[in-house]
Amino acid sequence: MTSEGPANFATGPAILIVDDESAVREAASGLLRHLGYNVLEARNGAECVEVYRAHPSQVSLVILDMAMPGISYQSVIEQLHALDPQVRILVSSGLIGASPSVPPGSDMKIRGFLPKPFRLRDLDGRIRDALSGN
Repeated sequence: MTSEGPANFATGPAILIVDDESAVREAASGLLRHLGYNVLEARNGAECVEVYRAHPSQVSLVILDMAMPGISYQSVIEQLHALDPQVRILVSSGLIGASPSVPPGSDMKIRGFLPKPFRLRDLDGRIRDALSGN
């Protein structure tokens, strides 16, 4: 788990990137920093919930990988929504044909789907849409 110090959050929104593959996390973090965002990282769903719990008012968006060992991404979404019903989440995957879903009857919302590998223009556009509420 890595994060920037609390003083850095004053300069702009923080995005929590969650992926079990360190190369993907590092590449995404670099792109996000290039776009001007503060970045927090988590290696799995449990760590994501822990980081979000520690920084709920600083995290503007969570980018959550669909395929990680341990708890399912749907369970992570449920836990994040229990902490903050207004949490903004983009789900990501490199699996062909993947599409995110939430439990039937759930009022949980995700802000969109982000295919991997991340492309700077797509990443920027999806983040802007998610943060603006579109």
